[in-house]
Amino acid sequence: MTTSIFPWRRWWLPFLTLAVAGVLALSFLSSWQQPQTQNPLQLRAVDVQLQASVWQGNPELTRWFSQSTLAQAEQVYRRQVQAGQKSLNPTELGQLAQLMGLGVIQAERGQVQAAQTTWQDVIQRIPPGELPQMAQVLQGLWGEPVLIYPEAEPLVVEYLSGWFAQVALLRLYGLQQREVEVAALVQEQQRLAEDAVNRLLVLVGLPLVGGTLGTILLLGLAVQWLLRGRQSLLGRGELPGWSVPWGGEVVLQVMVLWFVAFFGLGQVVLPLVVQLLGWGAWVHTPLGRALYVFISYASLIAAGVGILVVSLRGYQPLGNNWFNFRPRGRTWVWGVGGYLVAQPLVFLASWVNQALLQGRGGGNPLLPLLAQTQDPWVLAIFSLVIVVLAPLFEETIFRGFLLPSLTRNLPVGGAVVVSGAVFALAHLSVADVLPLTVLGMLLGFVYTRQRVLWAPILLHGLWNGGSLVALLVLGHG
Repeated sequence: MTTSIFPWRRWWLPFLTLAVAGVLALSFLSSWQQPQTQNPLQLRAVDVQLQASVWQGNPELTRWFSQSTLAQAEQVYRRQVQAGQKSLNPTELGQLAQLMGLGVIQAERGQVQAAQTTWQDVIQRIPPGELPQMAQVLQGLWGEPVLIYPEAEPLVVEYLSGWFAQVALLRLYGLQQREVEVAALVQEQQRLAEDAVNRLLVLVGLPLVGGTLGTILLLGLAVQWLLRGRQSLLGRGELPGWSVPWGGEVVLQVMVLWFVAFFGLGQVVLPLVVQLLGWGAWVHTPLGRALYVFISYASLIAAGVGILVVSLRGYQPLGNNWFNFRPRGRTWVWGVGGYLVAQPLVFLASWVNQALLQGRGGGNPLLPLLAQTQDPWVLAIFSLVIVVLAPLFEETIFRGFLLPSLTRNLPVGGAVVVSGAVFALAHLSVADVLPLTVLGMLLGFVYTRQRVLWAPILLHGLWNGGSLVALLVLGHG
């Protein structure tokens, strides 16, 4: 029996499709007008590099953090400032703080005149207050002649942090000949610098090892293809598709209803429930936010599974290749190997993406929150959602259902590309489209070769887990 479970489908599905397309278009337009959520994370990574650059514990490592670190930091901060100036609110305090930090970097590089101009820009942008006073304090510390304001030290402590505060305070204490304070600050600076070096070894070392292994694996696959042709892993002929008993209308129905549930639960139902229960303030706490995300995703999983069950009920029983969760002996090899290959491919896509978008495009709003989270319960909840639930559900929808369904009208390779693109679009961010399309295509490639969902689920979980570890290390300290 293949009668539609939704008798109204032919009448209402086109309208729902247009509505979803409109909401998607508005979401992407909104994300295009926003700075990337990666931007503050890039600044945070640069701050860690700056802190590590003053470490004196190992001469070999210290050579890595020389004048080039300051030059790179200036480049990143300048790029972020320029992106902020194109935003709707160029006088936002966070952007002015970045501008002030840029001046400190310039002063430390010996570009004092450029630093003075940068700080003057801060003063001119907003009315008199403590932030312009902070810029005046910095102008005085690096001025000719030097001018030390009475409120210099408390303003530096309040408005600057990390390496930036240390540079300004060392300048202040040196000018005031406060040798005891200088010695104590240098000792604290070295302690923080050693911690920053250890964090950098994780942040840089793990992706470097993974990217190197992934590149070697890619080169090995390319050599195998050159030597063995169609007998190689990459050179196999067109793989057989799935036996798909339903048409494109059912595929559209499932995906459109899933997007409706996604928008409806996230933007209407759950916010309304929170408001009715009076939980608005609690939801903005770290634990409340984590539980809200968990409940949102659990609700989306329930809705998505329900849509699949109801939509496909008339086509039971399905073949053995549908939603195949039976593990095979080499499933972990495909998952881990795919994760390693993803490292250089997604990095290259992200690099191209950054060059094209110039810091715009929005992104996942949870990323900065994760970098700031230290509560173990909050971390446990986010880890459950990001590393377990998201890979399990998203692979079931995009690789378990969408990709095989597309093989009714497309070759397997075309279905891999289209399902990867839809996977990227579902994240509702211009900044995520290119890198997540590449990742989605790789997930699809792994699934079509292995035909077991655990392989892309493992790859997806490793990818999300690696990103989560990087965020936690970046936010530590």
